[in-house]
Amino acid sequence: MFDGDSTAPLDGDGGGLSGGSVAAGLGAVLDAFGELTGCDRATLDELVGRVRPCEQLSARRLLDRIDAAERLAHGVQAFQVRDLAAFGTARDRGDEAAGCPDGLVGRTAGLEVAEALAVAVSTGQLRVWEASRAVQRHPLLLELVGTGRVSWPGLRRVLAATDVLDDLQLCRRRPAAGRRHRRIPVGTGPAGTRRPPPRAGRRPHRRRPPRRRSQTPPLSADG
Repeated sequence: MFDGDSTAPLDGDGGGLSGGSVAAGLGAVLDAFGELTGCDRATLDELVGRVRPCEQLSARRLLDRIDAAERLAHGVQAFQVRDLAAFGTARDRGDEAAGCPDGLVGRTAGLEVAEALAVAVSTGQLRVWEASRAVQRHPLLLELVGTGRVSWPGLRRVLAATDVLDDLQLCRRRPAAGRRHRRIPVGTGPAGTRRPPPRAGRRPHRRRPPRRRSQTPPLSADG
């Protein structure tokens, strides 16, 4: 699956990665993938086969592997976000079934995530909150995160910008499916003539009124 075209080593050290480090990195990926899918590691090893060190690959094959790793990272990011949201929901339901007060429902979700990921408690709580909001309020954007068309940091900025909106306001600001929006040029007057906007930092030019001439006759030299 991962075997590429073998060529002479690239100029230099080929990125400085030895075959052992490549195998160790792939082993960590396969271990995590086995836990994600429940697949046996021996079965995964048979499917993947031997992975060539980067020094033995052509530049084109290296670029293909870089692209594959990028797509894998995007897909795993969206996968983890959905699991975080599901975990938070499961903890909420368990606490509600146990009769916990509203203020204590889901109190342990962030703590457990922080312990599992070896991060701060506040970070674990934020991860669960962001994941839940992304799944509930922006599912289409989350799908784009999985394809790489939208980055997770970009979706996080959307979450922060729309947090002040309630669900009804958020739905009103979503474009209807299949609806086309016509862009109106800036500075278009009623008659359809375009007027360029004023330059930044300059006040719009106003035409001065004509100067009024004095009607008093000039004085003569002899008074």
